[in-house]
Amino acid sequence: MKIAIAQISVEQSEFDKNLRKMDSFCQKAAAQNADLAVFPEMCVSGFNYKKNAEALASGRNFEEELSKIARGRKIAVASSLPARDLGERLPANRLLLVDKEGLALAKYDKIHL
Repeated sequence: MKIAIAQISVEQSEFDKNLRKMDSFCQKAAAQNADLAVFPEMCVSGFNYKKNAEALASGRNFEEELSKIARGRKIAVASSLPARDLGERLPANRLLLVDKEGLALAKYDKIHL
């Protein structure tokens, strides 16, 4: 298995810009035959929990967006991102692993933020 480790700068609350960076990295990694791209913690958003909660409340689903990148670039992806399950009041810092088809293989919510 070939693993590509991303060292990219995360721009606080610039969700679309960060997702574009992640997509670009995945494209390059897949072109070099990597099987898995691994990103820094909260790479999609940064650690502005207020802005992250607002984005989730407005309907953003970063898990779906990460799955779309993996599916589009045909590479498995691991990244933590803000997520909120139905009925949960506060967002979680969730590590998500998706396969190259965009299917979630594993997730873990950090318990000590």
